[in-house]
Amino acid sequence: MEFNLFEDFPTVSKKDWIQLATKDLKGKDFEQTLVSETLDGIKIFPFYTKEDLNFTAGLLPYQHQINPNPGIPGISRRYWSNIISANGKEEKLINKELIMALQQGADAIYLQMEGNENLDLLLKDIVLPYIKIYIGPKSNKPYEIIRKFIEWVKIQNIATEELHGGIIWDGIGACLIEKNDLLNIAVEVKGLMDLLSPFPNFCAISIGSSQYHDAGATMVQELAYSLAGYIELLERLYDMGIEWESIFKKTLLHASAGSQFFEELCKLRAFKILFHQLAQLYNVKLDPEKIPLFTETSRWTKSRWDIHTNMLRNTSEAMSALLGGSHALWVRPHIEPLGIGNDFSKRMALNISNILKEESYLDKVLDPVAGSFFLENLTLSIFEKVKSELEQIELQGGWWKLYVSNIIQEKVKDSRLIRQNKVLRGETTKIGVNKFPGDTEEIRSPEKVIEESWQLLPSWETFLFEKENSKKS
Repeated sequence: MEFNLFEDFPTVSKKDWIQLATKDLKGKDFEQTLVSETLDGIKIFPFYTKEDLNFTAGLLPYQHQINPNPGIPGISRRYWSNIISANGKEEKLINKELIMALQQGADAIYLQMEGNENLDLLLKDIVLPYIKIYIGPKSNKPYEIIRKFIEWVKIQNIATEELHGGIIWDGIGACLIEKNDLLNIAVEVKGLMDLLSPFPNFCAISIGSSQYHDAGATMVQELAYSLAGYIELLERLYDMGIEWESIFKKTLLHASAGSQFFEELCKLRAFKILFHQLAQLYNVKLDPEKIPLFTETSRWTKSRWDIHTNMLRNTSEAMSALLGGSHALWVRPHIEPLGIGNDFSKRMALNISNILKEESYLDKVLDPVAGSFFLENLTLSIFEKVKSELEQIELQGGWWKLYVSNIIQEKVKDSRLIRQNKVLRGETTKIGVNKFPGDTEEIRSPEKVIEESWQLLPSWETFLFEKENSKKS
């Protein structure tokens, strides 16, 4: 016989809890005292109850849709790729670093390429069918770079289905750094689509919200502007004869995870849901668990002060990325803001992902946040805000029109300035910077970055504080 241990207790509604909290506040306003608000105007309550899930029924189909089944007995259901990045011209030295990293827990490579690399040296003794490889072209004309890479792949007799990964290049977003023409971008992407069509597991297009993030955008701006740019590209590619389904199935999501743990986690979940529902609008059926998400830890949140504190930020951001549904994780070295790198920082970056898997067991539970009263509501709030912003962008003529008129750039720069001033005034706490600062005697004031009105260049949250408080050059 089963007993309901709670049947003797009265049911308490959310309204009852709010009334009790209001009583304890002794005259203070509940919302003004206990309800916070993000820069996007999303309200975050001090508590959530089961009643709040009534509003999130539309998200139910996405719960536990994080990863495809690996299909190998004994492997954890929750799987992600641990990425090591390679950037430079000393192919033999980089090759040794890559092999060592692959022996120490990495299982994916992110190559930032110019196109003149000697791949025989760079990828010597690296067996691509057993890892994922992502290519970041250092050019707004990536076709030639990828063509040379694919030619090398064919020479290695790698089967088309054994090449896993994709291109980390958003041609639309790249216009915010280097001017380009929409038609030229579409032609370049069509060439990539044709080139990579025989490779079912290698993506030819990426939607890059990371660039907006590193320029200081809010969560909603990140997702709305990156998806709006993708919609602009979709229409052009369709006019060039490429079917919607082919485009969507060759696309990966590229994002950065910041230090606002719960908000960033829900941002990534919302990103995948938005992409899935966008595909449905074009009558394309996608499996949510197979939508690839490449996430890197944030450049925006890091500081050149108390540099080792960046390792803590990386850890929080990596957890947000994994709980948010990332398939591939790149933890950037913590000393990167100083413009240098060393073996220790690269090893620590790799170890964060290793520890989260091997010691924290984040790979043992498929979707730990599914059904959370708070996180499901926050995901829905971000989703609805981004959807509303996308509708406004379309009403104003689309991404390209807003880009040409500098509206996107101005809005992101406004957000950047607000956030940097919050650090400068101490309203946003940055440990090691405006709270418990370390030894800053030798830290020089950051150099002024020349940014044109049409550009959105990477910055960092503590820029104004460092400018005011660092040693003058």
